[in-house]
Amino acid sequence: MVSLGGFPGLVPSSETHRVYLEVYDIGDDVERLRRLDGLEGYRGPGHSNFYDRVPIPDFSIAGEPVEVYVLDDSYAAHTPVDSGDWAEHRKSFVRRDW
Repeated sequence: MVSLGGFPGLVPSSETHRVYLEVYDIGDDVERLRRLDGLEGYRGPGHSNFYDRVPIPDFSIAGEPVEVYVLDDSYAAHTPVDSGDWAEHRKSFVRRDW
């Protein structure tokens, strides 16, 4: 996980890392998935996407596969979120009102 400033992103890694994710059960609601894809900048395979939507290997909930939005490895140089917990990482931000 890396910090992109105001939000996190997952990047591919050959190492194992623990990350904390939000999981949404959208069932068969194609419209909800379309809206979520739009929010994450995913237009589908073969398109120029901000994130790609990929299955998490060997992970399911109630027998259903789980997918995650992942950046390409060009974002790997961004600030790492070593804890894998974006909410915890955000607590370290210092707010300054100029």
